[in-house]
Amino acid sequence: MPNESLLWLLHSVHALSVSKSDWIGGHSYYSYLEEAGSYWFNAMVPNGILMNNTIINEKTQEFLDYVLDNQDSTGWLGPEVGTDRPRYLWGRYPFFFGAIQMVEYKPELTDRVVTALHKFVKLANRMLRDGEGVEDWAATRWEDFVIVLQW
Repeated sequence: MPNESLLWLLHSVHALSVSKSDWIGGHSYYSYLEEAGSYWFNAMVPNGILMNNTIINEKTQEFLDYVLDNQDSTGWLGPEVGTDRPRYLWGRYPFFFGAIQMVEYKPELTDRVVTALHKFVKLANRMLRDGEGVEDWAATRWEDFVIVLQW
């Protein structure tokens, strides 16, 4: 099946780069927007589920677990935790899209994901009121955050 070949290619990309992503404790860094890991996660969740691919489903679960386990006390999620790098909201939106899909597939994740989302929303609200966390790209993608909030 062509989709299985694509799925394997995406898994290989994970093995080469995403597995070293700073989203999950590695040192691979794509851009200051911190979107590579969250884009991969958002894309692979439905692929793993629809193809019933155990390896991909395990990798996306590991990704989710790592990010949630490393949420800091302020509510921030992502690779900037424990660093002095600037924090931009944008890269979190694709992460939450993937997390939402995982909750829809595995409802037992609801409490954990919703709790993390609520902590993040409180922080994001403060950041936005203080004029923080938004750069030009995120300013054009505000609707993505609205979709997360509506969920």
